[in-house]
Amino acid sequence: RLAVAEALGGEPSTLEASGSASVAGPGAGSDTLDAAIRSQIESALTRCLGRIEGPFGAAQVLGVNPHTLRARMRKLGIDWPRFRNHQRTGYSRG
Repeated sequence: RLAVAEALGGEPSTLEASGSASVAGPGAGSDTLDAAIRSQIESALTRCLGRIEGPFGAAQVLGVNPHTLRARMRKLGIDWPRFRNHQRTGYSRG
């Protein structure tokens, strides 16, 4: 749990003075984990201009299969078209 807290950038505040971790009920940390996953996906989509697949896609950046990324986005309710940059500068289709 300590490694997970550090990896997510949080404080390992669930450790008690005795050194043992306090255990919360089932699903207690799922909101925090979902928020961390959502943040990472949204950050990758922003950097990749909404692209999911390919060498410059968010799946590549995150190191996951594009199908897995889409499934996770559906689960979290992430609307990927809002990350698409429709006003590309220096690009023409002419």
